[in-house]
Amino acid sequence: MKKSVLLLIIALLTTGMIFSTEGLSLETPVATINGDPITTREFYAEVMPVYVQISQKTEEIDPLFSELLTSTAEGESLLKAYEKRVIDKMVREKLIVQYAVHKGLFNKEDFDKWSKEISDYISNSLVENDLTREEADSYYTLKKGYIGGLETYETYLTNSVIFNRVFETLVSIVTEDATVTDKEMQEYYNSNKSQFVKSEENIVVTMEIFDTFSKAYSFLTRAQDSTNPLELFTREKSELTRKDLSSLEDKTIRELFNNFEEGLFDSVVNINGIFTVLYLHEHNAGGYSSFEEVRDEIEKQLLEEKQQIYWENWLEKEFVPFRENAEIQVSDEFSN
Repeated sequence: MKKSVLLLIIALLTTGMIFSTEGLSLETPVATINGDPITTREFYAEVMPVYVQISQKTEEIDPLFSELLTSTAEGESLLKAYEKRVIDKMVREKLIVQYAVHKGLFNKEDFDKWSKEISDYISNSLVENDLTREEADSYYTLKKGYIGGLETYETYLTNSVIFNRVFETLVSIVTEDATVTDKEMQEYYNSNKSQFVKSEENIVVTMEIFDTFSKAYSFLTRAQDSTNPLELFTREKSELTRKDLSSLEDKTIRELFNNFEEGLFDSVVNINGIFTVLYLHEHNAGGYSSFEEVRDEIEKQLLEEKQQIYWENWLEKEFVPFRENAEIQVSDEFSN
């Protein structure tokens, strides 16, 4: 799409001016795949709603960026690169649909049936919302950016439905043999047990913190002499994990966790530069979810990974050769 045409269309849409497609051939192909065209209408239906939203949002957020995008060579290059990506996507989707037809999974009658479903849905929506087709045309053109109005939106919706139904069916067929065994799930659980921590090991403590060692040591001495040292603490209980105390020496961490003893800890500890006196209440060993508890989660993950492998194998062995043998012609505007 030429930059001048793009900017004119965006300006007309975003300012609310009526846009006429007279003199603009929406049925001109921008690409053909094995003789099957991707029309200008279909291409506009993909890019123009996006451009309108971008134009509106960037103008609201940063007019300078909006000007850069729409008025400079750099902006034009970016838009052109995006349009080429869109064409590539549309070609790929068209080829996938053609492959499914080639394999006898679907036929023209299926697509005609789905197209009628969309047409009936739109017609019923107009009646239910008491809208004329002219009103709908204005809405989809001015508010949504579908050049050509309701017909273009219907074309977009129909193409989306056809591709999505074909794609879902194709993925299902290609990956139907992907399975996961109990042995694979158990091995994954055993090798990745750290992913299934139910509760992390921690100690429950009451802390008193100080800005100097001497103040902390003085408090510890008084607490050791007291018959009820916990009464001297002013802070609430808290939970500390090994990670929370990673700044301590390994020996101190072992004393706190491995050799846990309830009561006043017998030395001042320096936690990330803060001198702290601890009163230990309890030690929670933590634990892991059992295999049975996470079995479904593991199965889902491993199955998706296997399905992805099956799909990638299909792309390499079936789709890539199909594409290489296809007759694809793309407008010079998008092929350079």
